[in-house]
Amino acid sequence: MGADKHPAIRGRPGLKAWPGSSTAAGPQIEQVMAGGKAIQHENHLVPIVRNGVVDEMYWTYSFAPIGEDAAPHGVGGALVLVTETTAQVLAQRTFRAAEEGWRGLFEQTPGFVCILRGAEHRFEFSNPRFQQLMGGRPLIGLTVAQAVPRAADQGFFDLLDGVFASGQAFMAGGRSLLLHGTSAENEQRYVDFAYQPIRENGRVNGIFVQGSDLTERVRANAALVESEARWRALAENLPGGAVFGVDRELRYVLAAGEALNVAGVSSADLMGRTLFQAVPPERAQVYATHDQQALAGKPFELAHFDHGHDYVTRDVTRGVPLRDETGEVYGVMAVSFDISSRRQAEDRSRSASTQLEAVLSAAEIGTWSWRPDEDVLRYDLNLARFYGLPDAAAVTQLQHFECLQPDDRAAMCRPSTPPWSPGTRTCANTALSASTAMCVGWPGVAGCSETIKGSPSCATAWPSTSAT
Repeated sequence: MGADKHPAIRGRPGLKAWPGSSTAAGPQIEQVMAGGKAIQHENHLVPIVRNGVVDEMYWTYSFAPIGEDAAPHGVGGALVLVTETTAQVLAQRTFRAAEEGWRGLFEQTPGFVCILRGAEHRFEFSNPRFQQLMGGRPLIGLTVAQAVPRAADQGFFDLLDGVFASGQAFMAGGRSLLLHGTSAENEQRYVDFAYQPIRENGRVNGIFVQGSDLTERVRANAALVESEARWRALAENLPGGAVFGVDRELRYVLAAGEALNVAGVSSADLMGRTLFQAVPPERAQVYATHDQQALAGKPFELAHFDHGHDYVTRDVTRGVPLRDETGEVYGVMAVSFDISSRRQAEDRSRSASTQLEAVLSAAEIGTWSWRPDEDVLRYDLNLARFYGLPDAAAVTQLQHFECLQPDDRAAMCRPSTPPWSPGTRTCANTALSASTAMCVGWPGVAGCSETIKGSPSCATAWPSTSAT
């Protein structure tokens, strides 16, 4: 009450003794004294002047009539029972503020959260993530058995009962959970979760559940593993080649392909090692230079020789930068192929061509080819000598036929006028218009098998000379 109230207010009228409360209490006392019903209030704000200061105080109080027949309205006074509840009200206010705070946090947390109360595990709170995990169905006020009946068959009820009875927390990672999905089919989810006991006055009266839905990550990882397995199978069986992957430290993270077996090297010899640890220094420096180029974002192509114990191969390696979802380069992927056979075939082809040119020159045989779509005729040096044309020049068909005797031009135009059938041959003998005692015999005119716009793309003739 304060030192200014007790015991000084004894015998004084109540409203004068408590002037600060007269506004609230006065009308209520008057109502009771006028024969009205008893009045009761719980945790009601009634400011009180105490020790000269107006305090914000809360009370649970009641006014009850005291019966007296001789008194007006039969009420001789009022029985006032008062309990101050300020501390209780302020504590509840603090609790509600704290509750609003943690509820706000849990509403925004990226994981799922719920609070279960009692031994039957009744939902008191669930955040949006938990609602989403449960398919959006109503939960508050329901028990776990009512809201998620499928959980019983999967051992979750036993886990909750164990935590509630023992007071010991439980945690699990990557646990499979089968739920009723939005369709009639069941939905498989994967979760990390923890059950934390909630204690009040030293006794467990609830369980705090928190966790994360890993389903999309688990499915993505499974798809990645499957894709990587297929990709590695392809790489390991790459005919005549090999695939290599290095990270930014030039450490092998992938090495596979048929060429490794040919070289007598296994994937285990390279994986986890850097270029300079796994490859001879002189080659490692060359490879490193090109890998650094790819790490800078530029693809490369490298032709090189690979020297083994009893072999030498000619290889070509093409490398490209590997980028993450942000575009940052995190490694290099390179594919190497043994091109020895192809180069040998090319060398043989060049040698055969050189030999053919020598034979044609010695036999005084010339060749020309004509592309009708472009009307471009090309010829070799022998033909240029026969016709008196510039060396290694290209002419039109008309310019070519102007070198023939007029009487022979019509005959030559016929076999070289489209359409031809691929592989057909035509023979002709013509005389040149130049003042040389020479005629040109045409053993054949052959249409090429390649076609352009439905017609052969070129015609080739092999004229030979003979003295007239």
